[in-house]
Amino acid sequence: MNQVKLERFQGGSFDGKDTSECKYYVRGFNKALSITRAIEGEIIDPFARNCKWGTIRNDMDPGIKTVHYNLESLDFMKLMKTNSAKMVLFDPPFSDRQAKKYELGDTNLYCTGDGRIGKLCKEVERVLKPGGVMVKLGYNSSKPTTNFDLLEMMVVNFGGTRNDVILTIWRKNTTTLEDFMPSKS
Repeated sequence: MNQVKLERFQGGSFDGKDTSECKYYVRGFNKALSITRAIEGEIIDPFARNCKWGTIRNDMDPGIKTVHYNLESLDFMKLMKTNSAKMVLFDPPFSDRQAKKYELGDTNLYCTGDGRIGKLCKEVERVLKPGGVMVKLGYNSSKPTTNFDLLEMMVVNFGGTRNDVILTIWRKNTTTLEDFMPSKS
């Protein structure tokens, strides 16, 4: 079993701001970039909102103009090519406050119980190159699929009545038979 670095940060309030504006999310993103430095590929963000870090960005809200797609996240991920990404930013709405922003039907994906998180994680595994990473934010540190190893975990405490956020960095750890299949368009 690998040793996982765990850090806890006292972040201060970021109420009403996108996660990407938090300096600790920036720190996690930069760590993931350093891990994938030698890997060529896309940075895919299926829940981009106004964050411009991804080279391919999606948000189901048609009012967000900084994205390439306005699709439901699973439909978007199915469009991505197999083994095309060095990183996937996985920051779905996971609080009531965030879910209320999405009147188009997206809810707290971690609580839906309809299997979307599992399906999304399988798509993340498919599009990531071996050695690529998933930066996952939420209220849990659950393993995305069996083909990932946890590299780092950060807990950001925002204080007040806002819950801590867990940021985990996962590496796709092995090559699968699918990795040798032709890329999907």
